[in-house]
Amino acid sequence: MMFCKHCGAQMEEGIRYCPSCGKAVSQDEVEWHSDAQAAFENLADTPDTTSDYTPAEVESGKGIGCLSYLGILVLIPFFAEKGNRFVRYHARQGLVLFLVEVAYWVAVQIVSAIVLSISWRLAFVPTILSLVGLVFLALSILGLVNVFQGRAKELPLVGKIKIFH
Repeated sequence: MMFCKHCGAQMEEGIRYCPSCGKAVSQDEVEWHSDAQAAFENLADTPDTTSDYTPAEVESGKGIGCLSYLGILVLIPFFAEKGNRFVRYHARQGLVLFLVEVAYWVAVQIVSAIVLSISWRLAFVPTILSLVGLVFLALSILGLVNVFQGRAKELPLVGKIKIFH
């Protein structure tokens, strides 16, 4: 599926001119769009290991497992439910997410202090860096959805990082 970069109209593959706006369509631009779309789709395609856990583990772990993606509250399921492998899976993933988030915010504060000491006119830089932090909110929501649906699915970006086994 191709889209015109000028007007956004849907086009058939191999067309040289957009049927909607009539502008020329470069195949390089179309291929880049397809590659970017494929990369985004592959980002969300993470391994699902739900079948490794018993239905009893999944059902009993949903309640406390949701704390795994609520910031520092990750410590509760991490230490309280040592016997439930489903909860441990999400607690490990939530702990990695929390640690990466803390490291990110420390880096943002350092960069913000440096940038603002250079010039107040660069105040937009810390704002943009703070908005990028919404990625952590999205990952937390995705983790919560996985817990509530009873799935053991890796989070994009941080799911591959393992600190405890």
